[in-house]
Amino acid sequence: MMNEASIAAVLSIIAGLSLVFFGRRIFWVFVGMIGFIAGMHLAPMIAPDQPQWVILVIGIVCGIVGAVLAILLQRVAVAIAGWSAGGILASRLAAEFGLTDPTISWVAFVIGAVIAAVIISLLFDWALIVLTTLSGALLVCDGLAFPPMVEWMIGAVLVIVGILVQARDYLNPRTL
Repeated sequence: MMNEASIAAVLSIIAGLSLVFFGRRIFWVFVGMIGFIAGMHLAPMIAPDQPQWVILVIGIVCGIVGAVLAILLQRVAVAIAGWSAGGILASRLAAEFGLTDPTISWVAFVIGAVIAAVIISLLFDWALIVLTTLSGALLVCDGLAFPPMVEWMIGAVLVIVGILVQARDYLNPRTL
């Protein structure tokens, strides 16, 4: 029987692979997932000492709000998701380099968020491809239990292949 951590790992890998290969096409899922991740990331700070199910509910609510906004307000929602994804990616990168001080983490988050929001506003489709691929690769690696160097290599391969697949799909759209 799978425990909660195993189920979360499998879901993280499935969601991540979906974003890596189909992120631009299913951008509203991307926005929903980023809303969920942001909710899960921020919930312990907003609601400290709460049980895990409360944190999960906050994450789910943030994800649903993100997905609904993405459908109703596409560009605004994607800019917000880009802001969140850029911030999360930047704070994770800072942590990988040993910069774990909360102030540095917040500064990295804000810098990454601003850069991502500007890029996604200027280069909507390409930024969406890159951000969904990076976010998806991060989710896949979060679900894995390999040494960090192996996860970095897997993530790099996923990013390269995901960008190539999504770029091909964007440049040569198939009609359904």
